[in-house]
Formats: sequence, C-alpha cells, structure tokens
Amino acid sequence: MFTRLLTLINATGGKVSAPKLRYVYAGGAPLDPTLKRDVEACFGLPMHHGYGMTEYAGSLFITNFDRPRSDCSSGEIVPGAELR
Repeated sequence: MFTRLLTLINATGGKVSAPKLRYVYAGGAPLDPTLKRDVEACFGLPMHHGYGMTEYAGSLFITNFDRPRSDCSSGEIVPGAELR
C-alpha cells in the first residue's frame, strides 16, 4: 500500500498534507528499510511496524509509539500476550 501511495505522490509531484495524521503503520510482511525511509520522509512521521497471526486476531508485536525504532523490527510483545 505504501509503495503505491509513494508512486502516486511522486508521479503527481504532489506533497502530503495530513496535519491530523498521527502515525503510519505497516504489518503483514517484513518491512523494507528503503520503504521505511521513504515513507518517513514523505509523511514526516516515524513508521511503525507490527507482526501478528490470524489465529491471534491482532498484532503480537508492535513498535512502541512513544519509542519509534530506526530499524525494521516488528517491536515488542503487546501487553497481555505471553511467550513460551
């Protein structure tokens, strides 16, 4: 989705103006470092990443919104989940 958004924005020469946008988030696949860099530059926000599974019905790991990461990690385990 972000690849397509960036392609459209670049093709139209437009700038993103989204003053109420609070965060950008990706999940469902490994996060490409180049995509993360480009999205952050375009939107002016840190890109967060998470990992989950269908059986859990949500994210098991997510980057902390108060502590954005510079790498492409899927973050920390969510509160209430347990690992074995």
